[in-house]
Amino acid sequence: MDQWKICPACGAKNSPGSMECLSCGYDLMSTPVVSAEIEKVEPSSGAETASVSEPFPSDYVKICPCGAVNPPQARKCLQCHEDISDVLPIKKPQIEGDQEERLFQLKDPVTGIQYPLKAGVTIIGREAQFRDLLQSHSYVSRIHAKLILEEGKCFIENLSHTNYTFVNNQRIPEGRFELRPGDLIGLGGIKVDGNFQEEAAYFILEVLA
Repeated sequence: MDQWKICPACGAKNSPGSMECLSCGYDLMSTPVVSAEIEKVEPSSGAETASVSEPFPSDYVKICPCGAVNPPQARKCLQCHEDISDVLPIKKPQIEGDQEERLFQLKDPVTGIQYPLKAGVTIIGREAQFRDLLQSHSYVSRIHAKLILEEGKCFIENLSHTNYTFVNNQRIPEGRFELRPGDLIGLGGIKVDGNFQEEAAYFILEVLA
């Protein structure tokens, strides 16, 4: 008789000895083993079938650097498949944001295109938010910077360990750095002799009216 561990996050079948889901990396240490017969005959019998109606079994989630929301036990990101085993789970309300907060937008100083920012956390990079815009800029990392809108303020945090993040032509320190309206953000480069570097990307922070 076939036996499986059914992943509570993605529903994939795993061998009884699996410690984590081969499909999404979800921690299966506490997931019970079920038989194929139980799975077919008693699909709604509760904990014995390892069936979970709610994708997240608690009020906690893991936020991958790419911005994707994952179950708290996930070891790999469901979206980009990066290792997130060292990412600490946080409560859901912390990422939902306050709808009454002052909102901001990023403006491309070259094209003039504006990009409103959502309350909470926004990850930008060639494989994150604004990927279509940033893919042609080789100085921008796959996961380059994190923007946080919190209590009416906007913060930025560098996530790139190659070309870094700059504000007003100065490399920002580690950790959160508070932005002011009008600040020039440089991803991977600064203005040289008043000119933008084509391989880098730039944004100006603006307040939404």
